[in-house]
Amino acid sequence: MRNSFETTLKVNRLEICDLLLACLAARELANDGGEKWNRLHDKLKEQLKELDRQLDAITEDENR
Repeated sequence: MRNSFETTLKVNRLEICDLLLACLAARELANDGGEKWNRLHDKLKEQLKELDRQLDAITEDENR
């Protein structure tokens, strides 16, 4: 039950990038093809893209 709850982690953008790299390394070491790490990598990548969209919008607003 506990594993199905979502939470928010406070990390900066660089730490998200580090986690993406860690997922790739873990996938290479996994005995099962690394599907778990692929899913986590994809989830982190989407959240990073969303963060970048938000940051780009803030930058655009500041430049107006």
